Amino acid sequence: MNALYIVSLSLHVLSACVWVGGMVFFAAVMVPLSRKGELESYKDRLLLWSGLRFRAIGWVCLSLLVLTGLYNLHALGFHWADAFDGRLWQGPFGHTLAHKLVLVAIILLISALHDFWIGPKAVRLKETAGGGSKGRSLSVLASWIARFNLIFAVVVVILGVILARGGA
Repeated sequence: MNALYIVSLSLHVLSACVWVGGMVFFAAVMVPLSRKGELESYKDRLLLWSGLRFRAIGWVCLSLLVLTGLYNLHALGFHWADAFDGRLWQGPFGHTLAHKLVLVAIILLISALHDFWIGPKAVRLKETAGGGSKGRSLSVLASWIARFNLIFAVVVVILGVILARGGA
């Protein structure tokens, strides 16, 4: 097997681990921790600072996932023309890949909305309006978007495992 393909595939898996693991950590540790009584007054700042730090790591991981994913397809013998003439989408591998890529596109879109529009706007409103209802509503929306993103990410990982096992 090509050494560059092994490096790319390893980087792909590692990026997925860091990205999904970070989201699980955020949901399972950071959010519950921020609700502890003695930390309640720091909740917004704690979530903002950790969210901003993870945002940078998350987007690096997402970028690596896209780049290594494209290279991995190339290493498996697929080319751009195969996507346009339909060859890439044929059979169980192609169908599974199509589902995975649709979810990846959705994840990229909602991650961008969450990280660069809804989340920052919720923080600004909470800081300027003293936590008014609009800021709280956007915070709740951001929280639900993050939950759905995590579910989609887990499904993408499952689809990746199916692809690695032959796509059936």
